[in-house]
Amino acid sequence: MKPALFAAMLGFAGCGTSMTDVPAEKDTTMAEGTDSQYVVTRLLVPAQRSDYAIDLNGDNRVDNALGNIIGALASNGLMPQAGIDDSVAAGSVILLFSVKATSLTTASNVGVTMYLGKSMKMPDFSGTGMFTKDDSQKPADLFGKIASGKLTTNNPVTTKTPVAVSISLPLLGAGVDPLVLVVNGAHISMNVTKEGLMNGQLHGSIKNADIQEKIIPSVASLLSKQVEGCGGMAGADGGVKPADGGAADGGAGKMCTSTAMQVLQIFDTGGCANKDGSMAKIDGKIDVCEVATNSIITNVLAPDIQVYAADGSYKPAKDNAKKDSLSLGLGFEGKTGKY
Repeated sequence: MKPALFAAMLGFAGCGTSMTDVPAEKDTTMAEGTDSQYVVTRLLVPAQRSDYAIDLNGDNRVDNALGNIIGALASNGLMPQAGIDDSVAAGSVILLFSVKATSLTTASNVGVTMYLGKSMKMPDFSGTGMFTKDDSQKPADLFGKIASGKLTTNNPVTTKTPVAVSISLPLLGAGVDPLVLVVNGAHISMNVTKEGLMNGQLHGSIKNADIQEKIIPSVASLLSKQVEGCGGMAGADGGVKPADGGAADGGAGKMCTSTAMQVLQIFDTGGCANKDGSMAKIDGKIDVCEVATNSIITNVLAPDIQVYAADGSYKPAKDNAKKDSLSLGLGFEGKTGKY
């Protein structure tokens, strides 16, 4: 039988469900009206590929490959959502939205501006809290329309004015620097109300270079955290076994669980070189190169859509002849917040 982690990761690598083509519309390029300000009270990662997913390249299939790795990690005892919840509640990640519209029910020429806020202790998410924009981070301006209370920005498949958005994703929880991802061809759908509540989704794609340089090191950190307590003693099968048979790690008192042992068997393989020149060993730790060269990870985090033309311009292609990006979708909830 294949290890559960292997099966889980492959299980999340399936294709999205079909959907009907959305007719191309002329981009909205301006906003008018008054501003409504919100703060995100919860940031939601996908548990599977179909969560928070839309068609990003025009092939009539919904896309969200981020769900592959998040779902696999969560099914094996690694809980990214819990870490994100802790970080938002602790104020280490603040995401702000401003919606400019003539009406929150029906409106043309609607603008949405996303800001990263400055971290703060004990944020007030009551609906009357005050927040501060992080001026060191460039805000992102998106445009669209509101119909029946639902705001939708320009179609990412047909837009001629693609927008890049920076998003903080604290996969390791409060107290650890969040992963800052650049989401290209960003698209937002959200419901906004006069009562100061809102919920929605952010869609887009991540360049393969960011996958290699940001996501994979983060996954390595998550896995290393999972195997803390297993200690180090090379087993006869080439894996690492705890020196005391699974009770502790030489005094730290942490348990080496069966899940942790499974992670070690799959990832703690050694024999590869990290970017800093160090060689990975079978030592009870998970190096970045051990994740980057693992066949499971390379399959799960392989680019799944083509977003760019040969000249580097933004041009989603439904035939996916040269896949260059990883699709992404996130959910969010929020309340009124002043800044």
